[in-house]
Amino acid sequence: MTVVVPGLIFMSQQAAPQQGLTEAEKKVEELIERSGILARTRVITSLNERFGQVDCAQEELIRQVEADKELVAKLMVVANSAWFGSRTKITKVDEAFGRLGLTEFYNAVVVSVLRLALGETGPVCGAYWGHVEVIGHMGEIAAQHLAPGLEPQAFLLGLLHDVAVPMMSRHVTDYAYLVDDALSSNPASPDTEIECYGFNHAQVSMALARKWGFAPELCTAIPYHHQATLANAPAASRPLLGLLLLGEKIHAFSAGEVPAIFVSQDDLRLLGEAAAAFGTDETTIKAAVAEIERLYMMRQKSA
Repeated sequence: MTVVVPGLIFMSQQAAPQQGLTEAEKKVEELIERSGILARTRVITSLNERFGQVDCAQEELIRQVEADKELVAKLMVVANSAWFGSRTKITKVDEAFGRLGLTEFYNAVVVSVLRLALGETGPVCGAYWGHVEVIGHMGEIAAQHLAPGLEPQAFLLGLLHDVAVPMMSRHVTDYAYLVDDALSSNPASPDTEIECYGFNHAQVSMALARKWGFAPELCTAIPYHHQATLANAPAASRPLLGLLLLGEKIHAFSAGEVPAIFVSQDDLRLLGEAAAAFGTDETTIKAAVAEIERLYMMRQKSA
């Protein structure tokens, strides 16, 4: 059986090594190599390579996951968790595929690989996973209302935009002091990190997403996720970035971190940019935001 992941587009091949790297890019490459994270996440790269081919077979994907017993054990935990909400206990990889469907199965595998590679315990990992779970699902909900078809990519962007944070907390001196800002919407976070280290978590997260073979428009949205505007991002990345920033805004408001949204000049500008990116108007965006907030609060209560 040949399978296609709806809404997911992958790089047709691994990006060729770049020539003439900047000093920041060299530091990012050195950190990624020193961390050993690519060796621990080979399954993501391999899956993305296969998903980019037209003859991708369901049985081959299942066999690839089943070959890693540690991954299978983690996948069973993730597939049966509130993240994916299976109502019947899943005990086998093929059951996970059948009950979750291809897109959710793929997402569950990516989450499982990253949980094994990045870790799950401790304050940094706890904060990271709590953050990306909310933002990933917020992106999905926002896409359902404003950009149907982008739900899978919106979830992955929510998952990956801060993926470097747990790794940097282990391999970059004193980075733990900067984690709270990195996982927030603080616009100063990337520049503060550059002043300290010569690079920032958004640059590392983008580099990892590229190495894993995710779509260019997803990868190039990542460096701009601390900005309050879509204008600086490539045009192809703006719909995905808009979904991420809207999700961040709604979450911050619902969590009581900000008193109001879409009243400041920056928020109103973002609203207009998002309307342009989604091919709609600001009234539609505001109505969608109100509904997304309602659904988000219902999800939080049920969780």
